[in-house]
Amino acid sequence: MDKIAQSVRLAAVTGMTGKRWVDVAQQIGAGQADREQLIRLGLDESQCQQYDDFNENNLTEVYSWLAQSPAHHLVTALDAAYPARLKETNRFPPLLYIGWRSCAYQHTTVSGGGQPKLFTLWPLLVRLVYPALKPQRSDHYQRTGKGY
Repeated sequence: MDKIAQSVRLAAVTGMTGKRWVDVAQQIGAGQADREQLIRLGLDESQCQQYDDFNENNLTEVYSWLAQSPAHHLVTALDAAYPARLKETNRFPPLLYIGWRSCAYQHTTVSGGGQPKLFTLWPLLVRLVYPALKPQRSDHYQRTGKGY
């Protein structure tokens, strides 16, 4: 199992804080964990069942979204690109789906590696794994008077 698959599968398990997710993800690595390993890492039976019952169609959707544009990225809380200030919050999301919409800005801020800096991407489109936190187009328009 690759890093993306493991991260998405583990993020689908409910009842874990971001810090707990990071701890478990670091211990598991890229391989699929078995039930005994998950229990040793502190997951309960319900969480182990969620991990085992993960719908692979969700993973197919993630890969499809990533393939739609080279500007689409999945940043995990384990990555250096994950915003440090977000990680300092009590319940930070383990995954950030980041998509670049070049039409929203006429310029880009570029770091040494030629990648747009995360803080430049942040206001454009960040889809958090937690659906309740996902901004809705109408909500954004009502608050700002601007579309995406």
